[in-house]
Amino acid sequence: MALTRILQAVPSSTEVQSARTVRTVAAATQTYTKSKEIRITFDGGYRIRFDLKSNGTSALLGQIYRNGSAIGTERSTIATTLVSYIEDIGGWEKDDLCQVYVKHLSGGGAGEVSGFVIGAEYAYVPPPIPAGKVDTDTNV
Repeated sequence: MALTRILQAVPSSTEVQSARTVRTVAAATQTYTKSKEIRITFDGGYRIRFDLKSNGTSALLGQIYRNGSAIGTERSTIATTLVSYIEDIGGWEKDDLCQVYVKHLSGGGAGEVSGFVIGAEYAYVPPPIPAGKVDTDTNV
């Protein structure tokens, strides 16, 4: 009996979803606050990109979250031009929320977050084999 294959996302630069609207981050935002959000459509891994721009006087920090919990690397910039951050993150499940949270380290002028893009290729993969079972479809 052949195993049914499932469609799964694999990180790639091929854009599958985006939220490119520029969001202003107020200088008073000194605790992490959700700025962007995309609902995941397939299980698997995604290449996630977002852009930050500071006001030049206060560092702007950004981090990728899954369903309200931090999972990505905390990124920081004081640049007054857009800086892109890219990270491959696996373990996503359909309907998870991929989010970008941002904050300022201290007061100063406003910053910006933009260019939130999720990239993937879709591939058919075999489902996991339950513990104690043998995959009889492969020649090992």
